[in-house]
Amino acid sequence: MSSRQLKPLREVLQRAVAAARLRPQQIEQALALPRGGWDDLAYGRRVLRVRHLLALARLLSVPPEDLLDAGLPDATPPAGPRLADWLEPRPPFAGASPVGDLQALARDAVRRELDARGKPSEGDPVPGS
Repeated sequence: MSSRQLKPLREVLQRAVAAARLRPQQIEQALALPRGGWDDLAYGRRVLRVRHLLALARLLSVPPEDLLDAGLPDATPPAGPRLADWLEPRPPFAGASPVGDLQALARDAVRRELDARGKPSEGDPVPGS
């Protein structure tokens, strides 16, 4: 992202630090920056790295995603897949396999429908046999 695109994020970081009443020396120490490094970072004269965001979130005792959500609201899609959807397998169905579950659901639905119409279901004897 360009420095211009990161400007809203840098502004959020500055406001968060001001609200927490942190001194530049505290921030520089937590972010492992040299003296004057916080001002350089805050005003776009130094590259903002992920490690800086993580350290600042830790210092502020907030989740890092809060900083990103507040500073880059347009970067977050309103809906769609989440990383956990890709990384974590879906929980297995309890009991039978998914195909078996679908077959049982379909069979139960057909039986209910037939029972509602008064027709014999699979387990009932067929008249005349």
